[in-house]
Amino acid sequence: FNSAALTFIRTDNQVGSQYNYLYYLPNPAPGSHTLSVTLNASYSNPWKIIPFTYSGLNTGAPIGNHVGASLSAGGPPHSVAGTLALGSASSTVLEVYGASTGGSVASGYTTDHGTPRYSAFILQYNQHAYGFSDWWPGSTNPPAITQSCSSGPTSSSRVIELVELVSAPPPTGTTTPTFTPTVTATVT
Repeated sequence: FNSAALTFIRTDNQVGSQYNYLYYLPNPAPGSHTLSVTLNASYSNPWKIIPFTYSGLNTGAPIGNHVGASLSAGGPPHSVAGTLALGSASSTVLEVYGASTGGSVASGYTTDHGTPRYSAFILQYNQHAYGFSDWWPGSTNPPAITQSCSSGPTSSSRVIELVELVSAPPPTGTTTPTFTPTVTATVT
């Protein structure tokens, strides 16, 4: 991003050779900049790049604990659940969902905790559903979080990734990170 390298958080296998990858960049330069991604030339699956920003994070260590889980059958709905123990009660949970829904279109992204921030359903190679949400549980032991899309084929592969966004130490009281929508990414 603007010639600055992003830091890898995790990857989780959605199905076959399809993966979700998560990266971050603390304190990105303000303004409009190019996000460059280098792909393996032999990789033929579709890519969806979803940039977003949060303010109020600990800039030295913005990412805490993180987990991922995948499920390869069942539905609709196409749900997957995960639980994340937090290092701080003031942290926010970033919830990422991805599903490969075979030959039919999926729709209706939901989460049982948090605020949905983004969802997309892509008709390419295979049908894919994506979404992310965030939630401030106010505790270091939040319950299991379930995300899903409400329609699609009977068999679907999906993945959930939960990432702890660590708040900046507040001068007084408790603050939570603030989500800010960002520009639409263009892949060339």
